[in-house]
Amino acid sequence: MIYVSTVEPYKNHINLITAVRDIKIYNLEINLNLIGKIHPRLNNKFMKVLNENSSKNIFINYLGYVEHNKIHKYYNNADIGVFASSCENMPCILIEMMKSKLPIACSKIGPMKEILKDGGLYFDPYNSKSISSCIKKLILNEKLRSNISVKAEKYSKKFSWNTCSINTFNYLYKIAKSNENIL
Repeated sequence: MIYVSTVEPYKNHINLITAVRDIKIYNLEINLNLIGKIHPRLNNKFMKVLNENSSKNIFINYLGYVEHNKIHKYYNNADIGVFASSCENMPCILIEMMKSKLPIACSKIGPMKEILKDGGLYFDPYNSKSISSCIKKLILNEKLRSNISVKAEKYSKKFSWNTCSINTFNYLYKIAKSNENIL
């Protein structure tokens, strides 16, 4: 599994680590790669939780910051994407995972459901039991993983920087054109 995100309280890394620890009880093979910088105010707490769980033979790899042009390699090597954030306006990382054709376990808090739609499984990011249940369901159901990854990749095509820039410039042109007489 992979979760790409800065490590901040609202990104819920600690709840995800707890969920992965709980999944290991079922003897399911699981490996979680965490990518992203740690916010200084969370550094000590995050590293303590990470180290406690590493010593329990739980396979969680904190890889730190990875350059954006290299992240796709990690997406391509993952079987499941996780997006546990509870506060976003346009979750680009979620869209990257969708584009990478990953089955996604995702926070149920908006706007994630509006973007991912039925192309993922949802959990309460504040509840580690909800997270572990969602991830366990993905691990155990290959057909579900396949179905949602196809949908997610399809939905990702709606989002592109090219489309965004064209729409933005068209909008700015329209506004400028309607205000020509004012200038």
